[in-house]
Amino acid sequence: MGTGQFVLIALIYCWAATASMVIAPQTANVNLLWLPAGVAIAALLRRGPGLWPAILVGALAVLLSNRTPLILAIALAVSQTIGPMVATRCLRRLAFHHALDHRRDLWHFCLIGAVAGPLLTACLSVLSLGILGSVPLAQLPAAWLYGWLGAAVGTFLLGVPLLTMSRSTLSRALGGWRWTLTFLLMGACLASGLLAFSTSAHDAPLSPLIFLPPLLLCWMAVRSGIFASSLTALLVTGAAAYATATGRGPFFEATMAQSIAVLWIYACTLSATPSLLTALVGELRSIDERYQLSAKLFEHLHEGLLITDANHRILDVNPTFSAITGFSREEMLGTIAPLMRAAPTGSATERQQTEMRDGLQASGSWRGETVDRRRNGEPCTLQVTVSAVKGQNGQIRFHALAIADITQAQAQRAQLERQAHTDELTGLPNRARLAHLLREAMVASEREGFLLTICYLDLDHFKPVNDNHGHEAGDRLLVDLSDRLRRSLRHWASGDDAVARLGGDEFVLLLRTATLEEGRHAVERVMRSVSQPYGPGVGTGPLSITASIGATVYPIDKADADTLLRHADHAMYGAKQAGRNGYLFFDAEHDRRTEQHFEALGRVQDALDSNEFVLYYQPKVDMRLGRVLGVEALLRWKHPQHGVIAPAQFLPLIEHTGLSARVGDWVLQEGIEQLAKWQRMGLDITVSVNISARHLQEPSFAKLLAGLLGRHTTPVAQRLVIEVLETAALADVDYTCALMEECRDLGVRFALDDFGTGYSTFTYLKRLPLDFLKIDRSFVLNMLVDRQDMAIVEGVIDLSETFGCKVVAEGVESPEQAQRLIELGCDVGQGNGIAQAMPVAEVYDWVRNYKNSFPAPRRAATIQ
Repeated sequence: MGTGQFVLIALIYCWAATASMVIAPQTANVNLLWLPAGVAIAALLRRGPGLWPAILVGALAVLLSNRTPLILAIALAVSQTIGPMVATRCLRRLAFHHALDHRRDLWHFCLIGAVAGPLLTACLSVLSLGILGSVPLAQLPAAWLYGWLGAAVGTFLLGVPLLTMSRSTLSRALGGWRWTLTFLLMGACLASGLLAFSTSAHDAPLSPLIFLPPLLLCWMAVRSGIFASSLTALLVTGAAAYATATGRGPFFEATMAQSIAVLWIYACTLSATPSLLTALVGELRSIDERYQLSAKLFEHLHEGLLITDANHRILDVNPTFSAITGFSREEMLGTIAPLMRAAPTGSATERQQTEMRDGLQASGSWRGETVDRRRNGEPCTLQVTVSAVKGQNGQIRFHALAIADITQAQAQRAQLERQAHTDELTGLPNRARLAHLLREAMVASEREGFLLTICYLDLDHFKPVNDNHGHEAGDRLLVDLSDRLRRSLRHWASGDDAVARLGGDEFVLLLRTATLEEGRHAVERVMRSVSQPYGPGVGTGPLSITASIGATVYPIDKADADTLLRHADHAMYGAKQAGRNGYLFFDAEHDRRTEQHFEALGRVQDALDSNEFVLYYQPKVDMRLGRVLGVEALLRWKHPQHGVIAPAQFLPLIEHTGLSARVGDWVLQEGIEQLAKWQRMGLDITVSVNISARHLQEPSFAKLLAGLLGRHTTPVAQRLVIEVLETAALADVDYTCALMEECRDLGVRFALDDFGTGYSTFTYLKRLPLDFLKIDRSFVLNMLVDRQDMAIVEGVIDLSETFGCKVVAEGVESPEQAQRLIELGCDVGQGNGIAQAMPVAEVYDWVRNYKNSFPAPRRAATIQ
C-alpha cells in the first residue's frame, strides 16, 4: 500500500463524512445518512483489504474533528472499520465482481455489503456508546436503527458509483456523442428533483415531479450505464436529504424519524431501480453473446454436430457434418438421423444402438466408434458422442450428436501397428510382437497344461546366398521360408502355433505339444520343411539350404520370456557347434551343470563323513606385552589327491545349503574339544571359531552350543570366542541380538570379523553385544602407504573404544605395522608376520616358546 493511496482514501473518507453531516442531521453521535460506509466498502473491494488502516485513520480523524472523546472516537472508528472489512472478506470468498452487471453480484452486495456490514458496524458502535455512557440506554435502540440504516443507505448510494467507475463505464457514459444524452438526462433528473424539493413542506400537495427522477434514471441506466445512473441517484438523494433536513420538500414530516424514513425509502428506490435494471440488461447481453458464440462454434467447429428432437428427427446440422457425410443440410432436415435408424435384428449395428440407448438412459451420454457410409457410398469410421438434453420435467427434448471422422487416423494407426509388430519383408510378427505372443502362450500353457517348445532357428550358410545371387534372391528365399514355416504351424482349440522373424535369417517358433517326444517330432518336421529345395525364383536353379535350431520347453524350463529366448539361442549355438543342420534342446546342458553342482556338494559331504576336514590355528598375541592371548580355528580340507585345500575353494559352494550348518557344527565341536584339551594341559588361551550366516540363523544353534560346552568341567565357555561376519550379524539384527545374549549367558564372547568390509551402521553396531572388533587384513596390509586405509584403521580403533569393545588387527605382516598399530592403541594382532596358521600338534610348543619381537610397550592392554 503506497503512501499516496493511503492519504487519498483517508481524504475521500473525510470528504464523504463532511458531505453526510452537511446534507443530513446527526442524532446521538449517529448520522442518518453515512456516505463514508460506501467509501470504505468500495476501497477495500477494489484496492484490497490492506487499505483498512486508511479507513481507520479517516474515521478517527472525522470523529476527533467533531470533538468526540478520544476513547469513544477510537471505539467508533474501529467499529466503522470492522464492518466493511468483514463484508469485504465475505464478498471476496463469493467471487464478487464489482461491475454489478449480474443479479448474483447485485444481491450479494445488497445483502452483505449494504445490510450485513452496516449491521455489524451499528451493533459495535451502539455497544461502544452504551459501555462508555455517551447515549442513554433508552435511546440505544433508536441509535442502533438510525446508524444501521444510515450506513446501509450510504453504502448503496456512494458504494455503487465508486465500485462501478472504470474506463469502460466512463466511455459508455461519455464516449463519442453519448455525453450529450448523459448530461441531458442527468440535468433533467436534477432539475425535476430540485423543483420537487424546493417547495415548502406545507405548500401544494405532492408534486408529480417527484416521480420523474426514477423514470429518467431507468432510461439513463439503459443508455449510459450503471455508473452514470448511480452517480445521478446520489446527487438527487443528496438534494432531497438536504431539503428535508432544512424543512423543505415533500418528505418533511412533523418528526425527524418520519422524515428520514420516507427519505430512506425514496433513496433506496432511486438507487435500486437502475441497478437492478442494469443487472438485467447485462445478463440479457451476456445471454445474447453466449448465443452468438454458440452459433459461431456450431458453424465453425471441426467436429460435425447434429441436433435432433426426442423422436430423432434432425433439427439442424453444421457445415462440418455435411462435409464429413456428404449430405447437405437441406437433405438432412426433418429426416431420421442415420445413426438412429432401425438396424437389422441381430446385427452389430443393433447391438451398438442398444448400448447407446442404455448409456443415454443411465448417464445421459454415450461415446463410441461406428462404421457408416458417406453419400457417395464410401465407408468411413466415425467417433460419435451422443448426449441427451432434458427439459425441466426430466423428459428428453433433444439429442446432440458430435461426430469426428477418424477414418484416416484408423488407417494410419493400423499401418503403424503393422509396422511396429510386423516384419516388413515377410509379414511375420517381429520381435516386439513375439514378446507378446510368447507371454500369452506361457499363460495358456500354465492354464491348460500343454508344453510350449520355443525354437530359435538360424539358417546355415545364408551369407553366400546373398553374396552369390544378390540380396534380392536372399530376400526371396526368406519370403519362401516364411511361407513354409507358416504352413508347418498347427492349429489348436486353445490357440495356434506361431512363428516370428527376429531379423536377418533368425526366426522363432512357438510350438504347442503334449509331450517332449512330440516336441522333438515337431522340431524335426520344421527341419524337413526348411531343407526342401527352393525354386528357380530364388537363384539360377534349385537351391538347398539348412538350418540350426535351438529349443527349450516351458514350463520344464521355468524361466521368464526373455530368459527362455536366451536359452533357446544358447542351444542353437550349440547345434551350430555340433555341425549345423540339426537341433539341440537346452535342457541337456542345463542338467549337466546341475549334475556337476550336486556332485561337488556330494564330495564335500563325503569329506565330512570321512574326517578329511582338519582345523589349523593362527595365534593372536599382545604385541605390546609379548604374550600369546589366543588362537583362531581355521578350516582346511586335507584332500587325498590334492593335499590341503583352503576353505575359499569349497565353502562358497555350500554357503546356502544345509551342509553349511553341518560343517559349522563340526568346526564348533572340534574347536571346543581342543580348547578343553589345552586347558587340561595348563595352556590358558582363547579359541576363536568362525560361524557362517546360515549356521548362526539355525534355530537350535544356542541349544547345540550349550550342549557342547556342558560336556566339559573346565571353563571352556569363558575362553571361547565366536567370530561372525558383518553380513551374518546384520542379516536379522533383532534375532542376532537375542541369540548373542543367550550365548553370552553361557560365558561365550563375540567378535565381529572383517569389520569395515560390510555395510554396518552405527545404529546396528551399538545394538550388538560385541566384545571384540577385528580390523580386516585388507586395511592393515597397506596402512603404512595408503592414507585412506590408515584413516579406516584409526577410525575402527576409536570406534571400538566408543562402543566398549577391544580391537584386534588381522594381517600383521611386519614389525613396522605392529609398531604403528601399538602407537594407535591396537595392542592385539594376528597375521603371518606373527605366525602362520599351523596344525594342532604345533600350537602348544609355539605358545610356550614364543618371544616378542615387537617394540617395548607404552601402555598395557589385554584381550583376556
